[in-house]
Amino acid sequence: MMKFSVAIHFLSTAFTATAASSSSLSVAEGLAKKYDNHHDHDIDAAAASRAVPSRNLESTVATSISKSSKSSVSCPPEPTPGVKCGNVYDDSTVILGQNLICDGNITEADGSSNAALTLVGKNAVLDCRGYTISQVTESSAAAVDCDKDYQYKLPLTNSTEILSMKRECGLFFQNGVKLKNGASMVNCNVQKFFTGARKDGGGTIKDSKFSLNTQGLFSTNYLVANTVSKISNR
Repeated sequence: MMKFSVAIHFLSTAFTATAASSSSLSVAEGLAKKYDNHHDHDIDAAAASRAVPSRNLESTVATSISKSSKSSVSCPPEPTPGVKCGNVYDDSTVILGQNLICDGNITEADGSSNAALTLVGKNAVLDCRGYTISQVTESSAAAVDCDKDYQYKLPLTNSTEILSMKRECGLFFQNGVKLKNGASMVNCNVQKFFTGARKDGGGTIKDSKFSLNTQGLFSTNYLVANTVSKISNR
């Protein structure tokens, strides 16, 4: 009998709560109907003031990555315009965009220690990007077969000897590249000159090849004191 009373008590409590909730809901519905128009406008205004624009997370992340990728990609420098055989560059960067093939008229050759390209100064850099600097000769081995007597007179500095060598060997330019006072060159292929590259007064030569030349490379520091010369591959 006691258990039954307790059950009735709990049931009564639950029923009372339900009844109260139903009663409260009826009152709320009545008020809502009474003030229906005002209520709807107020709710819409409040919702609009609290509205937060939705964001597509995937789209936002993709856009962010795209912008980041674009900003991190750097385009290589453009080739230097107007590069011609015989040019001299002071403290500037020269970038090749194609092979540089020199075709000088041997009858117009002089006794100067000229070069296809000359760079002067510590800030002067020749970047061939793997392209070739060469000159037109009667045969691919014209410079290699040049009279051996000239090879024992290196370096050729006497203008009479230089002119004689050019005419006999058929070489309009004595040097492929001349680097002076700390100038540097990188990633070049130099062919068919009496001297592939001549470096006076320090500087650096990196990742470059010299072939089919009478002399691949001539380097000296005696023209400028306290200089450092480097020849290396990365």
